[in-house]
Amino acid sequence: MVDASEAAQTYVLTIESVRGAIARLEHRFIHQHFAGYLAILRAKRRPGSTAVHMSDIVEFHDRYLRAANAPDEAPYVRPFTQGHGLQQMNRNVAGSYAPSSVRANGTIGKVVAVVGSGRDATYDVRENHAAVALELFLENTKAPAASLAAFLYRDFGFVLDHPVMPRVVTLFRDEFGLRESVPEEKTIFDTLFVDDSSSFDVRELVQLEGLKP
Repeated sequence: MVDASEAAQTYVLTIESVRGAIARLEHRFIHQHFAGYLAILRAKRRPGSTAVHMSDIVEFHDRYLRAANAPDEAPYVRPFTQGHGLQQMNRNVAGSYAPSSVRANGTIGKVVAVVGSGRDATYDVRENHAAVALELFLENTKAPAASLAAFLYRDFGFVLDHPVMPRVVTLFRDEFGLRESVPEEKTIFDTLFVDDSSSFDVRELVQLEGLKP
């Protein structure tokens, strides 16, 4: 996956496909802290990663939830709004996921464990986290993986041998520690997600304009 602004002969999702993905996500119950949970899963998958810190959660928000031209006081958007549509988020990610906030919040604290305090705090998922996240973050309805990938990767391009949505889902699964080839990761994916690639038309992945050979 590459930044679409720097891509050469890559495929990108059309604006219409991203809008459709957002609409599908908005109509699901997805708890706001599902974003932080995804950030932790992603950081744990990172090569050489030993511990997850607040900086990893903030970096996920900056990379995938920051909106172009958004005001400084609310730079992020998320479709994880419990059925209330796409909403802007304030920039205080650190406050939302501070150790004291995680420990005091009955929902996220049942999925995520935090050790320590301040900048030295480390984050991890609890035992049986996927089943608990399905219940508390998703109300026992699996999240649409392709739509989520389309939203997260809306500003990125893909070098693909076949420009089809299942290939994008494979990239998502690899980045977030949900790989088909790893039994433990596959179990997490199967618990939390359904592959809704069929919701996307083959024409919704197009070669980046102006870079066609």
